Amino acid sequence: MSETSTLISCTGRITRAELAKLPTPPATATHIPIAHTAVVETLVETLSHRQIGVVGEEFAVSTDASVDGCYGNVRCSRSGGQLRGLPIRDRN
Repeated sequence: MSETSTLISCTGRITRAELAKLPTPPATATHIPIAHTAVVETLVETLSHRQIGVVGEEFAVSTDASVDGCYGNVRCSRSGGQLRGLPIRDRN
């Protein structure tokens, strides 16, 4: 993935703040969903423990029930200044 990777979405891109406003589906007897932002925040925290910082991010949410989920592209920087695109996908 190049330094200029871009998330392409037919539903439009959203920010992490907008992602935080989305409701988490209710739990069932066999499935406990995790909020999309909780997954993103855990990823960012885990990366920071490895001296990898986030320098850009973009997210999109699918509205198709068969593939309902959150998709994202997180651009990272390591101590050498080298940027990498880190694609993440979350499905609730």
